[in-house]
Amino acid sequence: MNPYDCPAQRVSRSLRSWQTLLPQPAGLAGHPLSRARLQLAAAALEDAPAQCDDTEWRRQAALIRRVERQLRLRMLSLTPHAPPCERLLFSLFMLTELTAAAAQREPLPAARAAMDFLLPECCDMLYRTANLLSLEYGVSAAELLQGQAELMPGRPCIAAHRHPYDDVQQPLAGAMDSARTWVSLFLLHAASRSVSRQAADSLHVSSPRARALYAEISLILSEHATQYGGLLGCGTPPALGLVLRAYAHCSLFHDLAGQEPVPEVGEAFGQGEAAACAHLQKARALFLRMTPNGKTPFEAEPLPAPLALRPSKGYIRGALGCVGMTVRRGERLPVGALPEGADFFRYQHCMNTDPLQVPSHAVVAEHIRRMGQDFRSELAPHPVEMLRDRAVDQVTVGR
Repeated sequence: MNPYDCPAQRVSRSLRSWQTLLPQPAGLAGHPLSRARLQLAAAALEDAPAQCDDTEWRRQAALIRRVERQLRLRMLSLTPHAPPCERLLFSLFMLTELTAAAAQREPLPAARAAMDFLLPECCDMLYRTANLLSLEYGVSAAELLQGQAELMPGRPCIAAHRHPYDDVQQPLAGAMDSARTWVSLFLLHAASRSVSRQAADSLHVSSPRARALYAEISLILSEHATQYGGLLGCGTPPALGLVLRAYAHCSLFHDLAGQEPVPEVGEAFGQGEAAACAHLQKARALFLRMTPNGKTPFEAEPLPAPLALRPSKGYIRGALGCVGMTVRRGERLPVGALPEGADFFRYQHCMNTDPLQVPSHAVVAEHIRRMGQDFRSELAPHPVEMLRDRAVDQVTVGR
């Protein structure tokens, strides 16, 4: 499918009345991936496009944004009601599977290396949220996720705290030449920012232990967003940015609609795809009006290979082999290769003066103290020997 060639419809046809804007939550018990897809769709629709000085462009962009906002409300309405910890668990499950899925289809080695590097941190945040859910609510995250994901340590959250200088990446050469790369980085950037906001927004309704963990997760995900945003670059003109954003939404909703087994959720994704195609064609017309000799990206090719949100347990296990890596000024390298006095060590000393006070460590340590071991769900022994002992939260890995 080439979304540029879809039959055009008016953007305003996707606007909804109150009677259809807010559906009842879908019955998604036993469908954790459906909940993850809804979370991803809502995340992709969250940020507003950049603005430009052309008044007519801003009017049309405002109409597109209003439709996107209504679509996002529809996705959130379909998502089952849940307490903050459970909602965050599913969001981190979504982000983990999205990162693994994007890495597995990524054609550019530099982009795939970035995804593989951050995947163990997503895995660890999911594991620590599962421990919080068990500790404070007596709820099994493994049952909520229906065994769709292993719950085990990755790069410990304490090791994910890097100096802001280190997370800044150079724009990725070739990102605009590959629809797969651009769409994946756009979605990962949007999802990281969205889940970071979700964690921060949960601070006022949570216990002290949960508040601290949510704050830590929010900070780490802001680092992820910085890395993905750096790879995307920031020099895209607003008119072209609106085209790229609509193209990413076309690709996403086309993929989600083709994977979704729950009828009402699949219908919502289909409506999102139709709206996104209309937005793309309107954005393209606006871009060509403002840039007569310009060319819109990816217009001569079909949508990229589907981004399939599904369990990637084997791939995630393989990615855990890089838990001892870090980043220095955008370059990934083993922690042992850092020079003495590196920004990473200075920031670690500032942020994590006492490891016992680091929220992610405190949650697992308390679970071990009460239950005799951490909360895990593994198919086999942990692939990293130092992280196999369930009675010890190993916080020296990656530091």
